[in-house]
Amino acid sequence: MEDGKRRHHCRACELFIYENPLPVVAVVCVNSKNEILLIKRAQQPSVGKWALPSGFIELHEPSQKAAVRELFEETGVRGKIVSLLGVFSRSGTFYKSLLTVCYLVKVTGGRLRRTPETLDCGFFPISKLKPIIFRTHRDALKRSLELIKKI
Repeated sequence: MEDGKRRHHCRACELFIYENPLPVVAVVCVNSKNEILLIKRAQQPSVGKWALPSGFIELHEPSQKAAVRELFEETGVRGKIVSLLGVFSRSGTFYKSLLTVCYLVKVTGGRLRRTPETLDCGFFPISKLKPIIFRTHRDALKRSLELIKKI
């Protein structure tokens, strides 16, 4: 027991082994028409479902860099961060716990394309968005709507 919680413990080195949330980024990417970029996932969890471009933050990688990297890797689109939308926590069955850092990003270049991580991707008017599978992505999108009107 440590701090009133039962934790894994190494008896040989006397250290506690912590299970922490996995750090993830998600991007609300907007083009010049104020359309939102969505991807249809090609990987678990939720293969075939629509989501925001997202992925894991690498070790020693700033979350801002991870956001623009994941955007390009999943869609071929390059972008610039406009604003932090928030940090969201989520528990699930596939991954025990995720900590998602969400950014609003404006397109700066690149060419929209499918990748091994996406079955499909495209820009959609806000009024015609596909159903988004992850609650944290829906929450980030809600927070972005006021900011999108200003850019």
